[in-house]
Amino acid sequence: MNTEKVNRWVTLGANVGVFLGVVLLIIELSLNRDMIRAQTRSELSAQIA
Repeated sequence: MNTEKVNRWVTLGANVGVFLGVVLLIIELSLNRDMIRAQTRSELSAQIA
């Protein structure tokens, strides 16, 4: 019975860790996309000038 309780807590912790990892990955991809857009705009404006 005690082992089952520990198993549930470990599983919950692992699931929360995976969820947080996915959230951080989404944030990082969004920031990376914004950075690439800004860099592209900068390069285009440098070519125009």
